[in-house]
Amino acid sequence: MMMCFPPTSIAKFKALPIFSPNQYFWDNHWDSANETKVDAYMKAIRQIMLRESGLKDSEAMYIDRFEFIKVKDHQDELKEE
Repeated sequence: MMMCFPPTSIAKFKALPIFSPNQYFWDNHWDSANETKVDAYMKAIRQIMLRESGLKDSEAMYIDRFEFIKVKDHQDELKEE
């Protein structure tokens, strides 16, 4: 974490309770025809984290980062370092 922030910044930590899905969760929040239980669980955790952190949701994927770097550095391909 020390390498991710400038030395004068503040890292905030918020502890959330453990989310353990019960039968009510599966009955009311899982679309068994269109998603797996893992996907439903990931979606619920993501929504909780976004709500509690105040961050906005994004459609960006991790792989998009590499395309951004290529455009920013005017490269056709990324070089391995």
